[in-house]
Amino acid sequence: MVKQEQRISHINAILNARSNAESLQAIGSVVSQVGRGVYKRIDENRELLELLKSRCPEFLEQHFWVEGWIRSQDEFLTAIADASGAHKPPRVSGNESAYPRPWPISSA
Repeated sequence: MVKQEQRISHINAILNARSNAESLQAIGSVVSQVGRGVYKRIDENRELLELLKSRCPEFLEQHFWVEGWIRSQDEFLTAIADASGAHKPPRVSGNESAYPRPWPISSA
């Protein structure tokens, strides 16, 4: 009876490991491919803040917490990128800007 329980436990461990590996592979695929990848999402998040700062500074002054929401999203996406080991896209020849762009500097 003990050997049978050990075999079942071993089989369950193998199945769980396989399931975990498949899950990690699926997450890696999402991070690198969905929406052109996590670094594209980071870049566009920062681009949105740049746009709000340049075109709608009054909005950000009146709704100061919006920058905090965008910063929180940036921190979350950056942590996912770092944890996943996602590769940053290569720089395009002749384009000096980093990808993703740096966090916009406060204009205060």
